[in-house]
Order: sequence, then structure tokens, then C-alpha cells
Amino acid sequence: HYVVIDYWATWTSGTPRAGDDAADVRWVALDELPAYALLPDSYAVVQRAYELWRQSAQGAA
Repeated sequence: HYVVIDYWATWTSGTPRAGDDAADVRWVALDELPAYALLPDSYAVVQRAYELWRQSAQGAA
């Protein structure tokens, strides 16, 4: 059993570092996601987060 948590973030500075609960961590551009073995549902969550972020940014402009 495991839990996958997908989230959207905006990088501002620094280098990501994996904690003891992860083998690796990295910032990935949206167009680079197909290079990773994401589950279809995970990819859909990230896509939706991007859409919501873009809509909120357009509303704030």
C-alpha cells in the first residue's frame, strides 16, 4: 500500500533535496512529464492543476 500525492508549485529558488522518504526529487517542466512513468491519473491531476493555476493567473491580471 502506498499514497501518491500530486501537487502544483512554483519554483522561486533553491535546489530540491530528497528527504529520507524519497529516492529522488526534482522540478520538472510540464512538457517534460511524458518522459516519466507517471500513472495516467497522476498526469491528469498535474494537468488539471496547471489549468486551474493558469485560470487563476488570468483572472488576477
